[in-house]
Amino acid sequence: AWTADIRFDPNGLAASSIDVTIDLTSATIESGDVSNTQLVGVDGFDTANHAAAQFSSRDISEADGGGYLANGDLNIRGITRPVALPFTLEIADGVGRASGALTIDRTAFNVGTDADAQASFVDKEVTVSLDIVADRDGDPLPPPAAPAWTLLPQDSTLTFAFGFQGGTVEGA
Repeated sequence: AWTADIRFDPNGLAASSIDVTIDLTSATIESGDVSNTQLVGVDGFDTANHAAAQFSSRDISEADGGGYLANGDLNIRGITRPVALPFTLEIADGVGRASGALTIDRTAFNVGTDADAQASFVDKEVTVSLDIVADRDGDPLPPPAAPAWTLLPQDSTLTFAFGFQGGTVEGA
């Protein structure tokens, strides 16, 4: 499960922001090699001590070649690292759909560093993909504020893809 506070205006990017909180206790993985217990355990997301991950944008700009780039901070396991999230956005009839992906080094967040720090079993690179559907809230706010959007969780997905020797496994 996850929540988002999205304030976005394609014509007012300076006032736009994205804040996402991911409940890591709800994370699951479909793999015969790694269990859900390992994923949320002390060498995984360590949800007993860090129940949520957080992304907060610092700025949003137009990306070269189209779309947008949200530069921000990602916090997993109490460790914050800068990340750049490229995404596309389509808005029709007050509903927005954003899609994007970024690749992170799981060891930079101490995920799996006790059992597999050298990535002999699980790749260091993890792809975080999103497909967010949001509904615009009410009337536009006066400048310089960007309009708020309400996440439609039933239509949205957030996926972590872990690369294993011999394949990729996704968890949400």
